[in-house]
Amino acid sequence: MFLPAILRSGHIVDYDYLFNNVLINKVHYDMSKLKSVKTNGKVGVYDLKVGKTIYLDVKNMNVNELKASTSLPLIGKVVKENGREILDGGITEMIPISESIKDGC
Repeated sequence: MFLPAILRSGHIVDYDYLFNNVLINKVHYDMSKLKSVKTNGKVGVYDLKVGKTIYLDVKNMNVNELKASTSLPLIGKVVKENGREILDGGITEMIPISESIKDGC
């Protein structure tokens, strides 16, 4: 039986369902594909305890960190990973210009 996200998870978007059920179980996305990316890439996540966006190397990300990088406040829940509470990095930096400059772009 189909339940709307708000009833299933208490949030407008049920990121757990999207990532764990749809992405992993139905689409069969293999996280190891990120490790084979030929370019260097980073994904920003906002660390609530630190109060700033931190950048993770895509080649070392796990599914929870990927989930956090899309999880918006008020719409989804905070993702807990490696002792951090993290959300989408776009909260503070929609376009990470300062990180790009730091990386030499």
